Amino acid sequence: MRRRILLLALVLLAIPLAGGLGDDFEQSGFVNSNNLEISSSTQTSVDGFGIDLDNETDEGETVVVTIDGSQFRFNPSTITITEGDTVNFLWSGELLPHNAVERNGLFDSGDPARNVDYSYTFNVGENGSYEYVCEPHEDMGMIGTIIVEPLPVDEEPE
Repeated sequence: MRRRILLLALVLLAIPLAGGLGDDFEQSGFVNSNNLEISSSTQTSVDGFGIDLDNETDEGETVVVTIDGSQFRFNPSTITITEGDTVNFLWSGELLPHNAVERNGLFDSGDPARNVDYSYTFNVGENGSYEYVCEPHEDMGMIGTIIVEPLPVDEEPE
């Protein structure tokens, strides 16, 4: 529940920073990790973001990472999750293209793009700390950290 509230707060903060999304977002759609356009009309959305706030499942929760393109930063820059949780890198209509690439190759959102909707689920056994970068803007400090905590023993999947 705490993550849901955090996710909602991040979405509500991101909308004014992005100057609103309006019709441009709904018409453009997103490009997923396979470079396939996904229509926003097929997604459960919050103000056009395509974010399902009821995404808790037995498989874990989803935490959304957006970007602050004017400051060249991931938002939030550091997150803490549990094995089985998913991180969704999500942005649309950015002036410059961005991506999210884990330094050791665990995940890679693909070529830098102005519209990205890429998710990675951390499996059991992938606990630890992961640093990721936006390749074109790494030298400008566009770096994030994901801390993955072990799944509690009483919650291990069957």
